[in-house]
Amino acid sequence: MAGLQVEALFTAALGLAEPWKVDKVEFNTAKRRIDFEVVCTARRLVCPACGKTSQAAVPLARERQDMGQVSLIGIDETSAKRGQSYITVVHDLHAKRLLFATPGRDHGTVERFAQDLRAHGGQPEHIDHVCMDMSAAYALGVRKALANAQISYDRLHAVALANEAMDQVRSAEWKGEGERVGQALGQLDARERRRLLWAMRRNPQG
Repeated sequence: MAGLQVEALFTAALGLAEPWKVDKVEFNTAKRRIDFEVVCTARRLVCPACGKTSQAAVPLARERQDMGQVSLIGIDETSAKRGQSYITVVHDLHAKRLLFATPGRDHGTVERFAQDLRAHGGQPEHIDHVCMDMSAAYALGVRKALANAQISYDRLHAVALANEAMDQVRSAEWKGEGERVGQALGQLDARERRRLLWAMRRNPQG
């Protein structure tokens, strides 16, 4: 992710475009999750169907939504207030568009998406791949409602877990064999050790 801000990476991954963007990304390794906020920078929004700003056209746009070609989706959660009012969102990762949003983050949210998918011309059995976090509830929902789909865990969660595991090993070695580790590192001060740690994280082959 060198040269690319984490916020910009999430904005692209979710298929968001101006005036929408992801802001304030926080990695919570203890709870194995990533918290972020989606913000809108526009004062007024234009309806993509009719171009007007004076009416709410969401129900009309939802009515016309065609999900007949959807086969690759991403499932994630967000919240209006951190730790409260969770919402599950489902994206079409081919077309980079939001398909569905519903309150909650249990397995029932995936089942509700499958029902909505069918109502808009899609077929749950045609979903062959789901990218999501490591939520056991979402995994159960996929098994029940999207039976033909394979699950891929998104890269950011996998990297966060790998970094957490590496930190645990590093801490254990430092506590148990501090003298040997100190000899191997030589005369590096605390700042140089941190720089070495980040270099290992970004380039494990180096």
